[in-house]
Amino acid sequence: MTPRRIGLCGMSPHARSHVAAADTGQLAICAGHVGAFGYQPITSATCIGCHDRPNDRHPIYRFREARFRDALDVVEATSGLGFHTEHTDERAFATLDFCQAYHEPLKLNSDPLDIDHVTLIKANAWESGLGCHDFHGNHVHRVPTVVAEAFSADALHDYLKSGPSPYGTTKQYEGKTP
Repeated sequence: MTPRRIGLCGMSPHARSHVAAADTGQLAICAGHVGAFGYQPITSATCIGCHDRPNDRHPIYRFREARFRDALDVVEATSGLGFHTEHTDERAFATLDFCQAYHEPLKLNSDPLDIDHVTLIKANAWESGLGCHDFHGNHVHRVPTVVAEAFSADALHDYLKSGPSPYGTTKQYEGKTP
């Protein structure tokens, strides 16, 4: 795996300002929160206050586990601000293969896919993961067992930027509104 740092370097200026404000203790003006919360630093805790879900498959605290220490050198995932901008059309800014840092090597006791995960990984097809799995696990959808039924990389890129969800619109938990 070639080390590459994902996080601040790939962030929009808006998101970088939130991280900078949180890191320096400065106050950030957050258009989505001015009326509800006043002027305050935007932190992961601020976001989780409205977007916390008991079914989150990738909660921030999990990335702080000792077993992921080396992966953090490649993908900074200890803050939601490393992937999400706050209240903009863009859902996330990340490449579709960021999971490699945390899931390599991957071994499953029982693999339900017609082309097993090990074969996909040997082919360096890490982007296929989001084609089957909703990262946070909040969309109600059927996970395919046939690789050809997975969502295309184009559909996923479109979704992360602001397009329609390939996973559907039904969610297990909705975010709170101010």
